[in-house]
Amino acid sequence: MFRPAGILILGAVAASAAFGQQGALDPAFAALPFHEWFQGGAQARIHWSARISQPVLSVHQRLVARVEFTIDGAELAKRRGKGSLLLLVEFEDQQGRRWQDHDSLDLERMTEGVKGNDIQYLQTFFATPGDYKASFAIYDSATEEHSVIRRNFHVGGLHDDPLAGAWENLPAIEFVRSAPTPDSWYLPFIRSRLEIKAAAKEPVTLDVVVNLTPSERLEGSARVQNRNLAVLIPALKVISQIQWSNVSVNVSLLDLAGHKVVYEQSDVKRINWRTARTSLGQTNPGLIDVKALGERDHEADFFVGSIRKKAEDAESAHKSHVLIVLSSPVGFEPGQELHPMEAIPHAGLKTYYIRYQPLLPLTAAELGRMDSRRRMPQRDYGPLVDQLEPLLKPIEPKLFDVETPEQFRKVLAGILVDIGKM
Repeated sequence: MFRPAGILILGAVAASAAFGQQGALDPAFAALPFHEWFQGGAQARIHWSARISQPVLSVHQRLVARVEFTIDGAELAKRRGKGSLLLLVEFEDQQGRRWQDHDSLDLERMTEGVKGNDIQYLQTFFATPGDYKASFAIYDSATEEHSVIRRNFHVGGLHDDPLAGAWENLPAIEFVRSAPTPDSWYLPFIRSRLEIKAAAKEPVTLDVVVNLTPSERLEGSARVQNRNLAVLIPALKVISQIQWSNVSVNVSLLDLAGHKVVYEQSDVKRINWRTARTSLGQTNPGLIDVKALGERDHEADFFVGSIRKKAEDAESAHKSHVLIVLSSPVGFEPGQELHPMEAIPHAGLKTYYIRYQPLLPLTAAELGRMDSRRRMPQRDYGPLVDQLEPLLKPIEPKLFDVETPEQFRKVLAGILVDIGKM
């Protein structure tokens, strides 16, 4: 994507031909003497730079980093009008396996105004711990000039990782394509799965309930809405990837403002994202239709009723029951009468409330918009009153306030230990 002034940002959208443990080769590389370029010889004097950000843990529970090319605008201005500028990225691990991707700038459509701007190309990628050789190149198709840069790149693991082994059998490198919402939350094109296993002693029903509706104070803000879902949906995907034994997983997405269950799936082995994204596209929890507006005094009752039904269904099935609620803090319409959930006479019920705070960590897509301090400016919404917690209090939920991917990882690991004792 581009910004009109300052540094222009180009987000990579090209996809490699395949991915896997044996590497992923991009067909665009086969048409060029890419590896010969690094053996010496003349290079074009193109004003550009390349760097790799330090890997951080993402909301997808994968280590994420980005490649950044910065190309001088004056350089592009003198090349505009003919051909394209190819931008190539390759990572090679210590076993010689390679992962490649590319994108291009259309020089024929480049305007004269580019002279006053730098252009920045960003490619986000997931990586597993290890040492890599990173090779970058730019190639002018009209003049056949090229310029290359090589860097050594180290990816460290997590200290005292509570989910050690979760990255086993993953591709060492996976490029993350730019995508619009809601695909940018779920990343359906990332087909690999985390290696997390969990088992219960006796049959257990696990209900994962995700509240999509933000607090009344933040309702209507698309930015807040998107940032909420940019952490809640990845958290749901992580849970759905767990390889369960003796555990049946059900998923529900709730729109409290609309008084409806947006999406449900029972006995989940993999989220049916095609159906789920269609359902998400048909609702906007930040917008209230006229009918729902007249029923806003009953949002809390809808939430309580939805949770109680889950508990009653599990009780009738004579199974132990685990309930995980994923939500940001929710404050209802002032004056709304709140009726807490009645205690369920179900000895096998365990409830966990994972409450994400409004100042949320960066998603993989947002890594491409960080400032030089590797942070994004964030608005402080002040302390938010959460009225979901007292509604759940009679069923004694374990409450976890989560602000970072590291905190979620630790919380999830603890929940899996609890389930293993059931």
